[in-house]
Amino acid sequence: MKKIYLLSLAIAFMFSINTFGQTLNNLCNTSFPFCTGITYNNPAGVNSGSGQTGPNYMCLGSEPNPAWYYLLIDQPGNISIDIHTVPQHDIDFICWGPFTSNTTPCTSQLTGVGSPGSHWSGGNPHPADMGGYPAGNTIDCSYNSSFQEWCYIPNAMTGQYYIFLITNYSNTACNIIFNQTNAGQAGAGITHCGPVANVMGNFFFDENNNGIREITESGIAGGLVYAPSCGFYTQSNNVGNYSAYICSAPDTVWSYFYQPYTTITPAFYELSSSTSSANFAVSVTPGIYDVSTTLTNYTPARPGFDYLAMLTVSNVGTEQDCGTLTLNYDTIFDYISSTPPADIITNNTLTWNNICVPVFQTSNFNLQFHLDSTTALSLPYTFTSNFLSLQNDTNILNNSDTIAGITVGSFDPNDKQVTPEGEISNNAAASEQELEYTIRFQNTGTYQATTVTITDILSGWLQIPTFTILSSSHPCTYDISGQGNLQIIFNNINLQPVSTNEPGSHGFVKFKIKCKPTLANGGNVYNTANIFFDYNQAIVTNTTLTYTKLLTTNIHVEKEKTKSINIEPNPAIDIVKINFDYSGKEALNIEVIDNLGKIVLKQLISNNQESINLNVSNLSAGTYMIHIFGKNYSVNEKLIKQ
Repeated sequence: MKKIYLLSLAIAFMFSINTFGQTLNNLCNTSFPFCTGITYNNPAGVNSGSGQTGPNYMCLGSEPNPAWYYLLIDQPGNISIDIHTVPQHDIDFICWGPFTSNTTPCTSQLTGVGSPGSHWSGGNPHPADMGGYPAGNTIDCSYNSSFQEWCYIPNAMTGQYYIFLITNYSNTACNIIFNQTNAGQAGAGITHCGPVANVMGNFFFDENNNGIREITESGIAGGLVYAPSCGFYTQSNNVGNYSAYICSAPDTVWSYFYQPYTTITPAFYELSSSTSSANFAVSVTPGIYDVSTTLTNYTPARPGFDYLAMLTVSNVGTEQDCGTLTLNYDTIFDYISSTPPADIITNNTLTWNNICVPVFQTSNFNLQFHLDSTTALSLPYTFTSNFLSLQNDTNILNNSDTIAGITVGSFDPNDKQVTPEGEISNNAAASEQELEYTIRFQNTGTYQATTVTITDILSGWLQIPTFTILSSSHPCTYDISGQGNLQIIFNNINLQPVSTNEPGSHGFVKFKIKCKPTLANGGNVYNTANIFFDYNQAIVTNTTLTYTKLLTTNIHVEKEKTKSINIEPNPAIDIVKINFDYSGKEALNIEVIDNLGKIVLKQLISNNQESINLNVSNLSAGTYMIHIFGKNYSVNEKLIKQ
C-alpha cells in the first residue's frame, strides 16, 4: 500500500542501434513510441520531477518520475502490456485514448469519467477484468504498490493513438521493463513503428573542410544519427552510409561520432520529408599527438601456470606518433616471451624502442609469463605500461595503464570484470564515469572452436553511443541492436582446446562505455554476458555491479505538506476516524483497497467535510490502502486491520 509523500576511423566494425534516451520523455508532447515486438528495459527516473499540470491522472495519487509513451495502432485488436521493475520497486501507470494525434491531446484531452479507482491485476488482464475501465478517455489506471503492473487496451482501431504514462512511485533506482505480451496471438493489435519519412546519407572524412564529399574522401564507420520522434540511433556502415527514418514530421535528426579531436558538420538536420542526402562531414583537428596504452590479462595469476596478457597501443590523435614503450611486471612472475619481442629486458622491465603508430591505428603486444607453483595465494601483484612520445603528447593521462590483481587457485575461466567495480561517487557518475568491461573465455572442450560469440545486454544506465572496443585477443566484429543488445563475434578464431594448447585456449575482449549522468541520482549498473562456443549452449558469466547510492531528496515531500491524512486508531478493529485537510467544494470518494488491488469498501464524502467515520469491522485482518479522491484532490494512507 502507498503513502503519498567510436570507433577509430580506420576500423570497420559495424552496428545499428535502437535505444531510447532516458531523459527526454518526461513530458507528454515528447513521448516516445511504443512498438510491438520490443522489450523495453529503461532506467527509471529518480528525483526527476512530477507529472505536468493539465491531465486528469484519475487513480494516480501522485505522478513522480514520469516517463511518457504513445502507441499508434497499425492493426486493430487488443493490446496487453506487462510492466515490471528489476530490482522490485513500486511503479504505477495510466493510459488514455483513443486520439488522432500523439501530441494534441496533451493540453486538454487527457481526461476521465467517474471514479473507478485503481485497477490492478495479478496476471495478464482481459476485458472481463478491467476494474471499471475504460472511463471516458482513461483506458486503464493502476496505483497499486506492486512492482508489476498490467495495462490493457481493448479493441484498439487502426490509426488511433493511445498515450501511456509510467511513474516510479518508489523514487528508487531500478530498471522498468515492459512489452506487449499478447503479440502474435489471435485478436491482438499491433502498433505502428514505421517511418513517416526515410533519411539516408553518409558520414565522410572531410579532408579539405569544405563540407562536400569529394571523390577522394573516404566514408567513416561509426557515425550515429538520432531521430527523437522514434527514439533510436542508427549507425553508418563501413563505407559511411546509413539508412534511418523519422516517426513524425518535422523532426530534428542529430549526428554523433565518438572520436576525440573531431567535429561534425552540420550537427543536425531539420526534416519533414524523405531525403537521401543528409550527409555529415567529419573533420579532424590537425597536429594532435595522443597515444594511449591498454593492459589486459586474459588468464588469472595461478601458481604453476602461465599468465597471458596483452598490451595494446592506440593512436587516438591526428598525427602519426613514435616513441618508447615500456612494461614493468611484478617480480613474482618469470618472463617467457613477447610478440613482437622486446628490445631490452632488464630489472623486470620490457622496453620496445622506436614504436610508431599510424593515425587511428592500434598495435598489440602479446605477453607470456609464468608463475611458480610455490607462489602463495592471495598475493597482490602489479603490471604497469607506459608510452613515452617523441612529440608533445596532448593527453599524457592515457599513456599509462595498470593491472592490479591477486594470485588465485581454482577459478572460472569464463568471466566478466568491470572497472570501477562496486560503489562510485555521485559526482563521478554526474561526470559520466567511463566503465571498462573485460569478458574472458576459455575453450575447455575437446576440439577447437571455430567461432566464439558473446551476447551482452548493456544496462540502460549506459550511453550506447560511447561504446568503444579497447582490445581483444583475436580479431572480432560486433553489433548492437534493440535497446543495447550487444553481440561480439570472433569468426574463424579456431580457439584451441585446453587439452591441446592451454595458452592458446584463452581469449578476451575489453570495451569501455560511459554511464549516464542520471546515475548520479542513484542506480545499479548490472551486467552479465553469455559466451557461445560454436553451436553449444551458452556459458553464463558472473554478474558485475557498479552503483551509486540514492540521494536523499524526496520528491513526495512537497505534496505531503499540502495534502495529509490521519487515521485513528491504526491498527483498527471496527470504527476508524479519518481526518484529511480538504477545503474544496466538490464531494469526494473514499475507497478501501486490499493488497490485491480490489476495492472492498466505497463511500461518498459530502462537500465541506474534513473527516469521516468508517466501519471496517467486516474486513478481514490485513493491510489496506485508504484512497480519498476527487477531480482535483487525491490522498492515500495505509490502514492495518486487526
